[in-house]
Amino acid sequence: MLGLNGSSVEPLVGAFECALALAVLLRPGFGLLVFVLAWKFASEALSPMAGSPMWVFVEHGGSYAAPLALALLMRSRDDPVAVPDRSPA
Repeated sequence: MLGLNGSSVEPLVGAFECALALAVLLRPGFGLLVFVLAWKFASEALSPMAGSPMWVFVEHGGSYAAPLALALLMRSRDDPVAVPDRSPA
């Protein structure tokens, strides 16, 4: 991939992605999920530059959508919008 020796780099990237998945499983947080989103977007963007068709990048949209959706859910849970109290006094 892009002139990198795949036999030494790919296992490290795979191990890092497994560690990220484990971190999200054990302690999901907004910042971690945004990092996962950025990491997946950047690493998958290397495919078209390495000669893969552009549709491969588009096809992996779930790799970007899943951490984004969970990050938005985590953010709304951690920082709820203030709702006025309308109970009768």
